[in-house]
This record gives sequence, structure tokens and C-alpha cells, in this order.
Amino acid sequence: MTKDELKQLEDDLWHAADNLRANSDLKASEYSTPVLGLIFLKFADNNYRRHEAEIIAEYQKLKGTRREKRLSEIAIERCGFYLPDHARYDYLLNLPEEKNIAKELKEAMRSIEEYKPELEGVLPKDEYARLTRTDKTIPNQLLKNFANIPSDASGDLFGQILRGTGPEVVAQSFTADDEMQLVLSDGRILDTRKRGRGNRQFD
Repeated sequence: MTKDELKQLEDDLWHAADNLRANSDLKASEYSTPVLGLIFLKFADNNYRRHEAEIIAEYQKLKGTRREKRLSEIAIERCGFYLPDHARYDYLLNLPEEKNIAKELKEAMRSIEEYKPELEGVLPKDEYARLTRTDKTIPNQLLKNFANIPSDASGDLFGQILRGTGPEVVAQSFTADDEMQLVLSDGRILDTRKRGRGNRQFD
């Protein structure tokens, strides 16, 4: 990720924070987690896209044989999680505005957890409905805000964002709670929640 792209991400985060402060009755503690959840989803989608061709190739190779595996199983082996079609970032981004985007986001996060039980209860879900209390278009606006995160942006940057050591705006406007201390690193989701267990890698 270039310096210009990092600066753009910082600008996008500033814009999101300013928009939420100006156009909603939400406190920072209410919008931080769902916003970081969308950034997580974008990084996850980028990572999944990098592995997608090999995931499909292996699925087709094993299909109909005694070694046949579900697509989701191969995906988890290859990149640590599975994104069904309705949980892909572009699918959610391109939903018509009359759709209940908050409900679609909740279902997307629920599906990611379903295929990766270790994440159960971690990703934001009902929080997206709260974003619509004063403006039902906020979830769609936020999806657009982060759509341009480049495909080569590393999971390490996402980790920096969650730890508040990435773009300065993150530390000032978004604070990740314990349940969102997730890091994408080398194609794996790490649980860095402070529960006395240290970092645990979900493979």
C-alpha cells in the first residue's frame, strides 16, 4: 500500500467519522465497532480474492472423487475463512439502496461466523441496525467509503488500525473494543483479545 493510498484511507476514515458525528445521534462507542467491521470485511474480501482461483481449482479437481471437499472447507484451509457470495464486499456494495443494507450486513457477518465458529460472537451484527436510527443510508455510505481500499493492502495494516497505530485518525475517532481485536496476518485471522491466553491463530 503506497503512502498516497494510506493517506486516502485516513481521509476516508476522517470522512466517515465526521459524517457519523454530524448526521446521526450515535456516540463514538456505538459506531466504532460496525465501522471497523466493514474495514475487516474489506480486508477479508481482498485476502479471499487473492486465494480464490486456487480455492476453486482445488474444489474442481477434487469434485466427484473420494477426496472431495466442500468449497468452504478448502477456503478455510487456504486463507483461514470462507466468504459466501452474499458476504462478499462488492455484493453488499452494489445492493440497491431500497434494500435493508443493515440486515444484509448482519447476515454476511453471521455467515462468516457460521463457517468459522471460532469467530462466533466477535463480528458486529445488530450494530448495523443501530446505525440507521437517524439515517437509513449510513451503512451504504460506509460501504462506499471503504470500497477503494487497495487489493494489496496487507492484513498488517488492518492490525495497525485496530491497535490504533495505523492512520492517526483511527486512534482519535475509532476505538476497537475487545470483541473486535481481530487481525488479518499472512492470510489468517488472529484473535488478539486480551483474555489471558496470548495471541491464538485460527487455522
